[in-house]
Amino acid sequence: MPTFSIRLTVSFFSLLFLLSACQWVKTNNYNKEYGMPHPIHREDAHANSLHYSEARDVLDKRCVVCHACYDAPCQLKLSSLEGIDRGASKRKIYEKRVFAADPSRLFEDGINTAQWRKKEFFPVLNERVQTPEANLHMSLLYRMLEQKRSNPLDAGHSLPDTFEISTRRKQSCPKIEEQESYAKDFPLQGMPFGLPAISDDEHGILKRWISSGASAPLPTPLTVVELGKIKRWEDFFNQPALQNQLVSRYIYEHIYLGNVYFQDDKSNTEFYRLVRSYTPSGSPIRIIPSRRPFDATNVDNFYYRLRKVDNSIVVKRHLPYILDQKRYDFWQDIFFKEDFHITELPDYDPEDSANPFIIFADIPIYARYKFLLEEAQFTIMNFIKGPVCRGQVALDVINDNFWIAFTNPELHKDKLHDPFFKENAELLRFPAYWGSQGSVFSWPALAKRSSGFIQARSDYLKKVAPTINDTIGSIVWDGNKQENPNASLTIFRHFDSATVVKGWAGTEPKTTWLLGYGLLERIHYLLVAGFDVNGTVQHQIVTRLYMEFLRMEGEATLISLLPKSDHKKTVKHWNTDPGESVEDYFKSLLDDGKGFSVTDVPYNEDESHLSTLLKTISDHTASNRRPLPVIKLAPIAIQTLAEINSVTGPPASFFPEAAFIKVVAADNQGHQWFTVLRHSSHRNLNHLLSEEDTRTPKNDRLNVLPGLMTAYPNRFIEINETQLETFIQQLKSAKTQQATDAAIATYGISRTSLKFWSFSDSLHEDAKVSEGLYYGIIDYNRLNRH
Repeated sequence: MPTFSIRLTVSFFSLLFLLSACQWVKTNNYNKEYGMPHPIHREDAHANSLHYSEARDVLDKRCVVCHACYDAPCQLKLSSLEGIDRGASKRKIYEKRVFAADPSRLFEDGINTAQWRKKEFFPVLNERVQTPEANLHMSLLYRMLEQKRSNPLDAGHSLPDTFEISTRRKQSCPKIEEQESYAKDFPLQGMPFGLPAISDDEHGILKRWISSGASAPLPTPLTVVELGKIKRWEDFFNQPALQNQLVSRYIYEHIYLGNVYFQDDKSNTEFYRLVRSYTPSGSPIRIIPSRRPFDATNVDNFYYRLRKVDNSIVVKRHLPYILDQKRYDFWQDIFFKEDFHITELPDYDPEDSANPFIIFADIPIYARYKFLLEEAQFTIMNFIKGPVCRGQVALDVINDNFWIAFTNPELHKDKLHDPFFKENAELLRFPAYWGSQGSVFSWPALAKRSSGFIQARSDYLKKVAPTINDTIGSIVWDGNKQENPNASLTIFRHFDSATVVKGWAGTEPKTTWLLGYGLLERIHYLLVAGFDVNGTVQHQIVTRLYMEFLRMEGEATLISLLPKSDHKKTVKHWNTDPGESVEDYFKSLLDDGKGFSVTDVPYNEDESHLSTLLKTISDHTASNRRPLPVIKLAPIAIQTLAEINSVTGPPASFFPEAAFIKVVAADNQGHQWFTVLRHSSHRNLNHLLSEEDTRTPKNDRLNVLPGLMTAYPNRFIEINETQLETFIQQLKSAKTQQATDAAIATYGISRTSLKFWSFSDSLHEDAKVSEGLYYGIIDYNRLNRH
């Protein structure tokens, strides 16, 4: 080895030794002054709940906005006392792994602070002898707040160029022994990170709470009414009959991420999670941790339980799902009205449990599909609002904006339908079949199975096609005669996150999907039940490749409704320069021997067949196009605001992916919230983690929509309605990124603005009213640096 390399190696290890020695000295001094650390000290402090309600309010408004989801910096989740007690970790959730990592889900993978310490989570509160002085000095949480007060950001100025705010930034995650060095190296990176310091009053509230022991009151006992509702539903899920057990398993594997509630009382709705527990109803819940909902429990008996959600609700993870009499009657009707015979329950063999077409083969497909359709928005939102806070693996294979419709469930009553899926279940294996470790070598087998299924599907369609009436009403679900608003959905993608809304919102997108049972079920078991965020990069890549097949199948099903002469040109329009393999795949999807082109669409010669078809489906499903409402603003202001939809091409590409705009009335007596979304255009989606290679900014466009349409805003804007016309003209004429940034800066609320926190408070207060049951704390981890 050259002498220079030896010197570098020696220097590196010398530095490492020096840092370790310094940390040891610091720890030893803390031990002498404040006693040895042990979680038992925190447990003793829990008897005192002084100041918690005030502290919780400050934490929600100022801390949870960044520290709540899986991608919370340093895995520090501040949305509950359990998360604060768990502390922080230097391990990243989102990274490219060769080996699967152990999961670290709060409330599941550790039941007390001592267990989290064994998993290398370190404390952010004092775990030594509890005195007011020690509680402050040995609290990393408090020290980071103090650091921001000592080194505030320059109000109204942009962040320094060296200040990295990307969610993929290198994170320091200092322990208490490292905080002093951290503060010297990164003085401006106190908390809240990259945002203004909290107020003196807020700081005082947290200081008093932390110094008194940073504890919380014991959970409020459940009321008699709550206990009665919980027991009723736990009894339902735990009935011993084989048919009931299989249905409960099916329901659990589809709603386990949901925030279950019994009724919306508008002001204090309580939420619960359906979990698998070692213990039966009436006993304390002991959650059975498993990577996936279909993994074996390794116990002879387990029980479905409803665990109360005690943490603050954040919009990114919030999936409301009601359990009431109407739901009970609906499930009774679809699952139990007709007895289906089960002689033996399927086990949890890992080779089969990841495949719902094998496990639930005894439940009629018509019943399963009706279950999924009844709350289709919830079904789709699961793969967007689940624990995967950064969904680029799945989302970079879908367009930025598209519509979804569903096939008529009556089609699934055909006597050949259930046998078709049973006979071809082996062709529908998922990446989860190979576990969290995954393997790129599994892809050829998956691709071969997928091709085999498409051929079997084509043969099946040839058999049933003559029996299908080629009308919109026969083929496309109308939402139970337009009573169910889930019949049509809009997807808005924002790079690695997305939003799902009911109705066909916004202007006509580039693509539309038509989903049936088989495709809807596969999406769930690919991206929700079967996906492991702690899995390897191989697992993620194979999942992404498989999702590309499903996306093309959804698009092809919609295209199949068009005249055959339109098939090829529509495929090319949706997938410019897709490559021979993609063209061949679409051809196999559309080659059903007859075609399902609808016969009752009144085509207009002035419009394309596709646009006319989509309008017909929209009328059929009573889709809501979400026109901009006139409530507190002048009608002319709404017309002017709608001009944002005409911003296209490069000017649109310069705009943030998602911006919240607070439009203030001319007389300053009211305001309304809108969201402006940028839809980034691509030639095609046949890229693998290289999205920029297929971007076509000349086709980008903006969409303005009422309300708050994302969990992850990139920019905040506050503008008087009299200024809208000037602002929009500036956007339209912008020829550079700098010009757009300058236009937005005139009205924007920057990260360092003195108005930032008052604007944030206004945003959340209004969201509580407008979003109602769907309200949750908005996440600021994607805010731009300006």
